Amino acid sequence: MNKLSYIGLYRNFSRVSHWRKQENRDKLDIEKDKEIIKGINSSIILNSACLVEGALNFILKYLISSFGMHNYAGQVLTEFDVKLRNELKTRILKATWIDYQNLFKLIVGIELKNITSVDWEGINYLFTFRNILAHGESIDIDYSVTQNDEDSIEIFETKIMTKENLVNFLIKKKFIPKPNANNRFQWEFLSNNISNYFYDLAKNFLFELSEKLPHQDSKQYIEEWIKSKIK
Repeated sequence: MNKLSYIGLYRNFSRVSHWRKQENRDKLDIEKDKEIIKGINSSIILNSACLVEGALNFILKYLISSFGMHNYAGQVLTEFDVKLRNELKTRILKATWIDYQNLFKLIVGIELKNITSVDWEGINYLFTFRNILAHGESIDIDYSVTQNDEDSIEIFETKIMTKENLVNFLIKKKFIPKPNANNRFQWEFLSNNISNYFYDLAKNFLFELSEKLPHQDSKQYIEEWIKSKIK
């Protein structure tokens, strides 16, 4: 039976994100087109996560299939070996971000976070952000404002009810300000800086991953494949 794979679909994630940044978003008026810019930035974050998962999907499937019906030692696969390979392929096809990390350790023998020097915390929060956008979730924050009667100073208190770790990460990275009475409504989660950060992080992660893969027989092909797909 013949098989046809539409690998061009994956290529679009990086190229469309690059186009949206350079030729679309950055030419818009920051105030007049604020909502359009937010929409573009949300799609850039979604595409960045797809970029990472798509690359891992390809790399893992390629590593377990690159020797055809033989193993790394050149020996013909047994029926049991073939069943294990097919089971791995099924697990890769159904993988989530956490699953990809476990499968990478199983197949490559190294933890994914230990093969790269990029901001691993940021990579994980990319997928937290992706899930918020993809599933229509919200970031809920309770706040209260009280008046200090003695010196008439407002006391502004907040409690992050959902996605607290992501919010604190963005504050730590100075993408959003630490809340106070003067900026209580100035948090912008879909800013250009935030979407640029996650897009560049995804690209740098994949470039470094492809360069540091320990399987020399597959490394060059995977490295060339990654570079051909990322703008």
